[in-house]
Amino acid sequence: MKIHFAPLKIWIWVGSIFLIVQIFVVIFFKIKENDTNMIIDEIYSSQINYIHREFKKENNNYKAIIIGSSLIGHGVESLDEITNYLSSKKKTDIKLLKIWGAYDPLKRFIGLDLINKIIKAKPDLVLFQTELAAISFTKQKESRKNIIQRLSIVNKAVAKYIFFSKEKTTFNLKNRGYPYNLDKQVKLDTVKHIPLKREIKTIDDLGFALKGFRLLQKEGIKTIFVDIPRPLEAEKIIYTKSFKEKLQNLFNMYNENFGIEHWNYTGTPIYYKHCIDQAHFNKEGRSLYTKWLLDKIEKEK
Repeated sequence: MKIHFAPLKIWIWVGSIFLIVQIFVVIFFKIKENDTNMIIDEIYSSQINYIHREFKKENNNYKAIIIGSSLIGHGVESLDEITNYLSSKKKTDIKLLKIWGAYDPLKRFIGLDLINKIIKAKPDLVLFQTELAAISFTKQKESRKNIIQRLSIVNKAVAKYIFFSKEKTTFNLKNRGYPYNLDKQVKLDTVKHIPLKREIKTIDDLGFALKGFRLLQKEGIKTIFVDIPRPLEAEKIIYTKSFKEKLQNLFNMYNENFGIEHWNYTGTPIYYKHCIDQAHFNKEGRSLYTKWLLDKIEKEK
């Protein structure tokens, strides 16, 4: 039996059509990505406006703002939850609000000149997630595997946008809240997870941020870097002796030049059972972290 193969011309046509489709998909993704960035910028501004309104309501409150990535979005409770907790402790004079964005929002945040808008809100304390001002993920070499993985992510994102755009949004945008899936959790205390490699940011990496920190220092606003913990098993891998020494050197520089302190997390150990994935907290983890943070702020007042 003779096997017939498709003519070379057909394979060339199929390959060409595939490449053209991929080019259009990438262009479409970039356009939507830019649109999303504009929406995120508007959300930052809306959240700061919300902070201004809330801070004006109670002049006697100790006013604190925490700025971070999605780890803060998941990790710090809403204003209503915080108020209920403080009321149960008969301590109602702290108002803690958060501003967060996916991945590493600090550069975008300072680039939009939002530090000046925060200063106008007259906070007593501004907290920055430690990683934004000190730690970055090690850049991976661009390999064929990485390119294929990236294209796969782009294709999935575009398909999801086209076919599922009318479904409920992943995020609750009210008060720049957190995802709807907070009550999910990893069932095991340990999972087979190897954290991404991290490196300490250099002064060159942080040049854009130093201006913002100087503005806060000039206005006499207390500024602190605060850790948000990973599950204990992951922290053992991340925080090697060498890594901790380099990190402490950077903290010393911040303290000497800007008076910025660092709060290392010393609360109840976090395990994977406190998370919805390898890092983001579920309801139980969020409660543990927020209570620890409020106790630290209470002592700082």
